Amino acid sequence: GLSNWILWLSWIIQRVVLMLLTVLLMTVVMKLANYVIYTSPIILYLFLFEYAVTVMCFCFFLSTLFSKTTTAIAGTMLGYFLLYVPYFFLGNEFDNLSNNARYMSCLLSSTCMGYGANIISKWETMEEGLQFSNVGTQTSDLDTFTMADCHVHDAHRHLHLLFHDLVCGGSVPWRVRYQRETMVHVHQDLLVWL
Repeated sequence: GLSNWILWLSWIIQRVVLMLLTVLLMTVVMKLANYVIYTSPIILYLFLFEYAVTVMCFCFFLSTLFSKTTTAIAGTMLGYFLLYVPYFFLGNEFDNLSNNARYMSCLLSSTCMGYGANIISKWETMEEGLQFSNVGTQTSDLDTFTMADCHVHDAHRHLHLLFHDLVCGGSVPWRVRYQRETMVHVHQDLLVWL
């Protein structure tokens, strides 16, 4: 008799704690190996952690669309890897894309992660690194897309794009699971009635 919401919540808490530690280890290794020299470790940690949680919510969402475990694993892995496809095409054209095209493509978490890594590498090349003081600063006069844009953009409300993915990916599975259970119960009730 364990409720579904308790099971999901415990699973989410377990995964978030695991990701906290994994991303911390990744950040420490990146700094100690001098892969990222000048960038603030706190900004790097927050960026990677937010991406990890977004991916987790996306995978939760995809897993609710399947009824069999093996199908869910295959479908979720396929969906996760398909998220990378747009960045392969858009990453090379990053400098030629308009800001609106960049904002729209940032709705896909992997593309947003790629853009963010691109911006971090530009700041590292300038030997300044990404700091809290320059998160909203452009890397050159020609490129007006900043790290803050990678996270924050909406014409009126400043919608946090990765946070948007996190909320959508995190809330939809609850609704899909509820609808699936409701439809199963309705279907079973109809069969009993007939």
